[in-house]
Amino acid sequence: MGTGSGCISISLAKALPGAAITGVDTSVDALAVAEKNCNTHGVAVKLLHGSLFEPVQGQQFHMVVSNPPYIPSDDLKTLQPEVRDYEPAGALDGGKDGLDFYRQIVAAATDYLVCGGWLLLEVGIDQAEQVRKLFLDNGKFAEVFAAKDTADIERVVGGQLK
Repeated sequence: MGTGSGCISISLAKALPGAAITGVDTSVDALAVAEKNCNTHGVAVKLLHGSLFEPVQGQQFHMVVSNPPYIPSDDLKTLQPEVRDYEPAGALDGGKDGLDFYRQIVAAATDYLVCGGWLLLEVGIDQAEQVRKLFLDNGKFAEVFAAKDTADIERVVGGQLK
């Protein structure tokens, strides 16, 4: 969800050559960049235009992965210029508390995952506990976890559909 330039989709396609990978994004421009990057890296990723799960209605997946916008709206103006001036606002703005997309994805993912499928989400600094709570409050996920990056910061939250 929110494939952007395609780096996560491409990495997964490289690591899992037998997997069917689908990338979804609301930005036609981002999808064009992702397509170019897929071609550069020699991987096949099905790229779809639309919002969150809208383009994959009725489909189910073994894994849903997303690095959604997670910057609180009021913090956008304080970002480093190399981020603020070059990244599209739509790729950054996660709403008032930065969690808008997490709420939507966690709630909807249960309809798009096979039983035992995984939802994995990259999170912003200090958001892991709140996103873990979204998984737990949903009640349909087991094995809910937070994983740290190389800087020892919790940056991925995930859970397995019961």
